[in-house]
Amino acid sequence: MGASADEALSLLPDLSQLDPALADDFNIGDGNTGLFNRGTGNTGYFNAGTGNTGAFNGLGNADASSGNGNVGVFNGNRNGGADNGNGNRGAFNGNLNGFASQGTNVGSGNGNVGALNGNLNGAFIAGRDTGNGNGNANRGLLNGNRNGSGAPSGGSPGVFESVAAGNLASAGGFAATAVGAISSAQGFASTAVGQFSTAAGFATTAAGQFATASGFASTAVGQFSAGSGFASTTVGQFSTAAGSLSTTVGQFATASGTSATAIGQASDASGRKSVAIGQGAVAGFERSIAIGQGVRTRRDGEVRIGDETQMVTIPSLAAPTGSGPRFVTTDSTGLLTPTSFTVDDVLTRIDETGDRADEGTALALAVGGLVLPPDGRDFALSGSVAGFGGQSPAGMSLAGRLLSEPAYDLYLQAGAGVGLDSGRAGGRVGLALAW
Repeated sequence: MGASADEALSLLPDLSQLDPALADDFNIGDGNTGLFNRGTGNTGYFNAGTGNTGAFNGLGNADASSGNGNVGVFNGNRNGGADNGNGNRGAFNGNLNGFASQGTNVGSGNGNVGALNGNLNGAFIAGRDTGNGNGNANRGLLNGNRNGSGAPSGGSPGVFESVAAGNLASAGGFAATAVGAISSAQGFASTAVGQFSTAAGFATTAAGQFATASGFASTAVGQFSAGSGFASTTVGQFSTAAGSLSTTVGQFATASGTSATAIGQASDASGRKSVAIGQGAVAGFERSIAIGQGVRTRRDGEVRIGDETQMVTIPSLAAPTGSGPRFVTTDSTGLLTPTSFTVDDVLTRIDETGDRADEGTALALAVGGLVLPPDGRDFALSGSVAGFGGQSPAGMSLAGRLLSEPAYDLYLQAGAGVGLDSGRAGGRVGLALAW
C-alpha cells in the first residue's frame, strides 16, 4: 500500500523530545518551523520552496514557484520547469518533471494525492517534448508516471514499495531496499547494503557488513558502523554516531553528543556541540574542541591544540564587558588566560609615557636657564617657559651668594617648574663655585 500524507508525517520525530535546543534550528528564511528549512513558511525537516509540510519537499528545483505547498515526504523535487511539483500530498509525487529536458514542461506533476504519482514527466528527453499537463491531479498509486520520457509506463507497486536481494534479505518499509545476505531495511525509504546490514529508521542508509542505521535520516557506512542519532552520519569501521546531528569519520570514532563531530581514528566527541579532531582526540565537555593526537579537553568551552605530550589550552575566552581586542597569556602548563587590559589600554599607556618623557625634557629646559648674580648682587631670580614634543611647562630659578672670598664665590641654585598640561611638578637644587 502507498503511504498517505498523514502516515508519512507520523514518521517524523519530535525534535523537542530529542533535544529542546534542536527545535526550530538551522533554518534559513522567514516563518520556518523545524530543522534545515529554507524559503518561507515550511514545517518539518529539509524543506525548500514555500509552505511545505513534512520532509525533503521542494528541493533542487531550478525555477521559482516550483515545489510549493506539498504535504508529506519527497514531493516536488528536482523539477526544471515553472510550476512543477506543487500541492502534492503523500510521498514521491511530482518529482523530476521537465528535468534535463529541452521543452518547457509547464504544469507537470501537480495536485497528486497518494504515492509515486506524476513523476518523470518530460524528463531526460533529447528532443523538444513539452510535457505539458502530464501526471497531474492523480489519486492512488503509480499514476501518471514517466509521461513523454521515451520510456514505457507501468510497473509493479511491490517493486516500487520495497526491494530485497540476497539470502534472507528483508525490505519491509515503503520504498525500502535491502541488498545482501540477511540484510534488513525496515524504514520508510530506507536502504541497507551489505551482509547483516540494518536500516531501521525513516530515510536511513546502512552500507557495510553489520552496519546499522537506526536514527531518523541517519547514515552508517563501514563494517560494524552504527548511526543511531537523528540525522547522524558515521563513516568508518566500528564508528558510532549516537548523538542527534552528530558526525563521525574514522575507525572506532564516536560522537555521542548532540551536534558533536569526531574525526580521526578512535576520536571521541561526547559533549554537546563538541569537536574532536585527531587520532584519540577526546572532547567530553559542552562546546569543547580537541585538536591533535591524544588531546583531551577538561572543561566546557575549552579549546586544546597539540598532541598528548604538549599542547596549548584555550579556556572560554569570552570577552568581558568592554571594547577592543585583548591579550592572552600562557603559563607553564600551556593554559591561555585573557588579560584584564585591552590593546587600546596598552597603546594609551605608551602614549602617556611618551607625553611624560617629552614634558620632563621641556621642564628641565624651563628651570635650567638661570645665570649667576653679577658682582655686587647677592641674589638672582628668573622665569622661563619651554617647549618640547608638544609639551610647554613653566619654571622659575633662584641663585643666591652663600660665600664670597677674594679667590672664589660659592652660590646656591634652586629651580621649580610645572607642566601646563598634566600639572606635574619638578625641581632642582645645586651649588655653583665661581673663581
